[in-house]
Amino acid sequence: MDCFPADAKSAKAFDLQKFSSLEDEFRDMPEYYQVLFAFEPLTPANKKLDHVKRAYALFPQDPVTIYLYGKESASTARAKWQSQVQTAEVWRARREAFQTSATLMRQAGNRQDNGFYFYMAGSLMAEIGDFGETTKLLKLGNEAKLNFQVEPFPFTFFHANIAEIDKRYDLNRRFSLKMASLQTPTENYIRLKDMIREYQVIISLSGNVELLDTLHQFSCRYGEQAYAPLIHQLVAVVLVGMVSGIYEELGPQTLTIKQHKGLLQLDRYRQEIIGLVKGYSAYTQWEMDEFYERTGASREYPLFTQDVEFTPEMMQMSLRYELFTRLEIQPRISGIFKRMEGFNYADTAAFARD
Repeated sequence: MDCFPADAKSAKAFDLQKFSSLEDEFRDMPEYYQVLFAFEPLTPANKKLDHVKRAYALFPQDPVTIYLYGKESASTARAKWQSQVQTAEVWRARREAFQTSATLMRQAGNRQDNGFYFYMAGSLMAEIGDFGETTKLLKLGNEAKLNFQVEPFPFTFFHANIAEIDKRYDLNRRFSLKMASLQTPTENYIRLKDMIREYQVIISLSGNVELLDTLHQFSCRYGEQAYAPLIHQLVAVVLVGMVSGIYEELGPQTLTIKQHKGLLQLDRYRQEIIGLVKGYSAYTQWEMDEFYERTGASREYPLFTQDVEFTPEMMQMSLRYELFTRLEIQPRISGIFKRMEGFNYADTAAFARD
């Protein structure tokens, strides 16, 4: 935390140069290299992959390092694929890179028994059209004991210990860490929606409606994932609805009253989450409007990229918003997803409420 200045008033507060000089002191900790990876700015000569490669060479047993190495390797391969003429050779290179990355993520999942790693590996396999492997990975994720999103240190640590950090550290350092956590790139959720659409075709052609339960369990557990942002849960609501739509299109033409009630109860839970988020958004909108008005920050660009000075009052407002979201709203939504997880397309009537 010493690399977050005690008098910091800017979103650009982390001293990467100072932290880089501490290698001799922290070289035996994978978290040190994860911080370098997290805070390294994106440049044409991107060093992010270099940092995580080095970490993997030093700590090949650390699940977070394994995952980050796989993720960044896949991102690099995807960028090359998108920037080059898409020949068969380039396609094979991307496929091999994704397969290697998915294998690494699966290893991380096996070490930590965390469904997150399996789901990310499954998403990669879906991206290259290997849905047999995707299904296996989704099932492994559904069966995993743990289920939390992983980010490089210190971001997962921050989200997992946000209440304790709020009590322990001074305002400026807490605010700087919160702003820094916004640097983590948002996942491309469109890929998950594309995956569900591809499964719709697979189920339609194969008649394997049992896949619906695998997809439903994945979608619910995705919404339950700890330490993930609120948008993560909104995407999960959409995924649950997409799977339900596949059932309505391809399932039985006639339903009993109880079967219909079971589907209605599932939809009620979905609408409960949507209503909760909409109400929360309306309640907090005035506070966010005031935040942007007082700071003069632009809504068009991420806060951590702007040279904006924040008063203590503005810092408190931002942290209060984060705490309320993480400790009040998201756990309530996770609880609804947990209830939805009990739904089963093989027996929709069992979910009905009399």
